[in-house]
Amino acid sequence: MLAVTTLSSVVVSAAFAGTGVGQLALLDGVEQVVYSFGHEMTDAEYARAGELAELSGAYAVMASLIAGPVLALVIAGTVYGAVRRRATDRPTFRQVFAVVVHAGAILAFRQVLAAPLGYLRATPANPMSLGRWLQVDSASPLAPVLGLLDVFVLWWVIVLAVGLAVLFKKRARPLAVALVGAYAGLALLVAIAAAVFGGVA
Repeated sequence: MLAVTTLSSVVVSAAFAGTGVGQLALLDGVEQVVYSFGHEMTDAEYARAGELAELSGAYAVMASLIAGPVLALVIAGTVYGAVRRRATDRPTFRQVFAVVVHAGAILAFRQVLAAPLGYLRATPANPMSLGRWLQVDSASPLAPVLGLLDVFVLWWVIVLAVGLAVLFKKRARPLAVALVGAYAGLALLVAIAAAVFGGVA
């Protein structure tokens, strides 16, 4: 499962990043992130970013590997170390890793959908953001946070919580609420940091 999901993410991401549209989207994305933190790129910085955008295929492969096997190992190791001591029924690391890997199929599916959408829209904006799905007005104070929340990541968090709850014989709802809350809290912190450094707050 891990090999299939990683390979599919690598192929789709690299194919999108290798196009002119993909390179332009990466360049625009870098510019938007820099601008959101209150800095305007100079011509030299923009030229340097353009040179890096030519390597977007390599970045896409590296990002897919990090979001696949590396992330799965980190999450499985963290969960195994944190929860195993307090669990009455102690599953093996292989079992925890299997739950994390199978939940990760959602993230691979997201990548397979997001790449062609990004190509068609020719924009770095996340087509899977909760704000876009809810059509939140950009002037709304909730827009920055909802724009950072990804529908597929929320789905993945909930499925991961259910799988871990079954494995550790815990209630799924409190664990899902805690993980979704942590994800939303992280998005809120990033939005606040962008507002403060961008001079918005």
